[in-house]
Amino acid sequence: MRTMARTIHELSARTLTELRHLVWLLRTAGDPDAQGAPGAGLADLTDLVRDSGLTVDLDVSLPPVPVPEPVERAAYRTVREALTNIRKHAPGARARVRLRCAAACTPRCTTPPPAASPPGRPSRRRPLPGGPARTGPPAARRRTRVVPPEPAT
Repeated sequence: MRTMARTIHELSARTLTELRHLVWLLRTAGDPDAQGAPGAGLADLTDLVRDSGLTVDLDVSLPPVPVPEPVERAAYRTVREALTNIRKHAPGARARVRLRCAAACTPRCTTPPPAASPPGRPSRRRPLPGGPARTGPPAARRRTRVVPPEPAT
């Protein structure tokens, strides 16, 4: 019985996540100015940071060659989600967003930890296909770091 209940719970959670994503896509479809629209990329980071309502140090270093669009979108989404989490779990905290692009983009967002850590743990995600994602407190800060795979040559 517990196994069945656990399976139902997991399937329900996965379905709800997929439905939220679908609703988001429907809301932003046809609105190129929507924050996080499917075409949002690295050029939109300044607006994202400004509109976040947080005090953010933004440090972006881009390569002289264009960054692949899927990597741009994934980096943007990673930064957006990290800023959302900071706003929810560490209101009033100062955040730092550092994005380095050489062969690939590595978005990193840090903030001092909240007074009390929120219950539960962040889910493990891989917002960049094939790239690892890590979350957790390095020393006295919370950090989200995503390293995309090297592009195929």
